[in-house]
Amino acid sequence: MPLVHALTRQRDAWPPRQRRHLSAIAEFNCTLTHLPGKINPVADALCRIKINAVQLGLDYNHLAKEQQQDPETTAVRTAITALQWKEVPLGDSNISILCDVSTGRPHPWIPSSLRRHVFNLIHGLSHPSRRATT
Repeated sequence: MPLVHALTRQRDAWPPRQRRHLSAIAEFNCTLTHLPGKINPVADALCRIKINAVQLGLDYNHLAKEQQQDPETTAVRTAITALQWKEVPLGDSNISILCDVSTGRPHPWIPSSLRRHVFNLIHGLSHPSRRATT
């Protein structure tokens, strides 16, 4: 919709750089129209958050159980640090995960039994080819 609006608006309203860009786009013989999601289901589905989200192979139920059983987690909860530990609930479930919220964004505490697994998952995101390092 913004491109349709830009091409139908007076060109004097745009800065020189944008005018050049719009001029180059206008040279193509095409018709730009906005299609709402109901008419274009494929584009509507592709712009959904869950489809665009990176899915880690981490079971959050398992993470919550490991946090409860890990002796290091109890030591972290009682330690005096600049970190602010808080139980953060996950969605609509009754599961909560211990996270550091001192930066304004929750960062989960990963128990020692899961650290290698989580490292491999995160590290593998940088190597998506068939020659991945994990």
